[in-house]
Amino acid sequence: MARAARGPAAAPALRRRSARVRGGGYHCRVSVSDPAALVEHLTGDPGYRGQLVHVERLPARQARTVGFPEDLPELLVSRLRGRGIEALWTHQAEALALARAGSNVVVATGTASGKSLCYQLPVFEALLGEGRRTALYLSPTKALAHAPTTATPRPRSAPRCGATPTWC
Repeated sequence: MARAARGPAAAPALRRRSARVRGGGYHCRVSVSDPAALVEHLTGDPGYRGQLVHVERLPARQARTVGFPEDLPELLVSRLRGRGIEALWTHQAEALALARAGSNVVVATGTASGKSLCYQLPVFEALLGEGRRTALYLSPTKALAHAPTTATPRPRSAPRCGATPTWC
């Protein structure tokens, strides 16, 4: 994986998910799903020379997973398994344990690393408990408000977007 620190002039190209090519313009699309190819493309373009100030390639790491906690409700376990999830990432298990202990939890991991389950598991575990339960999710963006509830029963929900008078 490549990390690149970039100057202000490089930001528009990355935001548009494209890279400038010889001859100008933003007509040549370079996939940002392959960061190494994007960095290679940008560093090879004279128009971008000097704008990438640091590139670091990190080696892949072995995945670290743990089994489901023995006391995780069977409904959640079956929903997870139904989605092909046979174990939790270690950060998910740690977040669940901290939430169960009443701690505040902040999770900072990469994109698509399973952060949603870090907050969904403790909430749905609580909702499956005895008595009448309610949960209120407050999300800062429309995208997060529509994040998939991968392992959960279908909640009754009505996402509300910002200060607008309409529902999402």
